[in-house]
Amino acid sequence: MPKSPSVLNSTPVRSLTFVLVVLLAHPAVAIVTRHDRDEARYVELGARFPAAVTVLPDGSGVLIAPDWVLTAGHVARGVSGRSPRAEIDGREYEVARIFVHPKWRDMGPHDVGLMQLKQPAQDVTPAVLYAGDDEVGQVVTFVGRGDTGTGLTGPRSADGKKRGATNTVDSVDDDWIFFDFDEGDEATDLEGVSGPGDSGGPALLAKDGKLYTLGVSVFSDGRGKGPGRYGVLEGYTRVSTHREWIESIVSGKSADGEVALGVAVPMAGGDSAELPDSPAGTLVAKYVEAYNSNDDAVMSAFIAAHFEEFFRVKRTEEEHIGLYRRLYDEHFGRLTVQQVVREDETGLAVLFSSAKGPMAEFSFEVEPGKSTRVSGMRVAVVDVREGG
Repeated sequence: MPKSPSVLNSTPVRSLTFVLVVLLAHPAVAIVTRHDRDEARYVELGARFPAAVTVLPDGSGVLIAPDWVLTAGHVARGVSGRSPRAEIDGREYEVARIFVHPKWRDMGPHDVGLMQLKQPAQDVTPAVLYAGDDEVGQVVTFVGRGDTGTGLTGPRSADGKKRGATNTVDSVDDDWIFFDFDEGDEATDLEGVSGPGDSGGPALLAKDGKLYTLGVSVFSDGRGKGPGRYGVLEGYTRVSTHREWIESIVSGKSADGEVALGVAVPMAGGDSAELPDSPAGTLVAKYVEAYNSNDDAVMSAFIAAHFEEFFRVKRTEEEHIGLYRRLYDEHFGRLTVQQVVREDETGLAVLFSSAKGPMAEFSFEVEPGKSTRVSGMRVAVVDVREGG
C-alpha cells in the first residue's frame, strides 16, 4: 500500500518546492457511482449530510464546529490568496482565518487544513472528529456535487446535484486512510468514490447517534484505468492521527500553521523545458500552441479536433471558450513549459510559468492506450517557495 499520493507527487526543480493550491478550469466535485444502481438513490443519500461543505470556488470540506471547516491543506492554502468562502446547506459564509498543518510539504503527508468562518453556520449539526484506531472495515459516506458517472465510464457529466456514496475502509497507516472502488459482490450497496477535484471532502461515519469524520480527500490513483473507474485507489488524510493539531487550533490554544489571507506568491524564474517526444507530449504541445495564440477560433478548433466527444459535450462551445478566456485573461497569459510533473498511460501533468506571474500545473487526462485526444483536464495555481 502506498505511503504517499502517487498522482500528486512532483519532483522539485532546483531548490524550489511546488505546491498545488487550487483548481481553476473544468472543475469537478464529483461522486462516481455503481453502474447497476438507480442514480436517484445516490442523490437522496447526499441530501442527508448538510455538514458536507463546498469550499468555493472549487473544493470540499466538512463542518466540525459551528464556525470551523475541516478540509485538505492544499485546498485551504489554495483559497487563502483570494476571498475564501464556504457554502454550507445552501448558504455562503466568508472565511476569517485559514490554517494548514505545519508539517505538510509538497503534497505529501499531513495534507489537512482548517478554515474559521466569520459567522457560525446556521441550523447545521457539525460532524465529530474521529478518535478511534478501528477505521479498517468501517463503511463511510462520501459527499460531493458536480461531474458524475459510473465505475464503467468514470466522470462524464455535470448537473450540480449533491450526491452521496458509500465505501469501506480497506487499510490505514499513520497518515492515510485508503479505499478501493469495488464492484459486484465486493462492493457496498451504494459503492462509489469521489471524482477529480473533490479534494478536502469528508469520509463520514454515522455511529452511536453521531456523525463522525474519519478523513479528508486528498488523492486518487487511477492504477492505469483512469479517474473514477472500478479498481481505483483513493487516499484520505487520517483524522484520528491529526486530531491533536486540529483541536488545538479550534480551541484557540494554538495558531500553528496560520496562513495569511490575500497574499499572492510571486513567480519563480527559470529556463523553459521541453515536452516529451511522445503522443501525449505532442498533444499537449498542440494545446499550448492553441492556448498561446490568444485566439478564440484557434482554441475552438483545437477543442473540436482534440477533445474526446464525451468531454467536449460537457459544456457548450461558449462555455469552453469562456474558461479559456478566464485562464488567459485573468490568471496566466502566455505559458512557458517549466517541468513535466507526471507522464503515464493516463495522461501528462505539466508545470508552466506564466506571463502574469503565477505558476500553473495543467493535468491532461487521456484514455489508457489512447493519447491522441484529451479526455479530461484540470488546472491549478501553484505556490512556489524557496527551499524544500
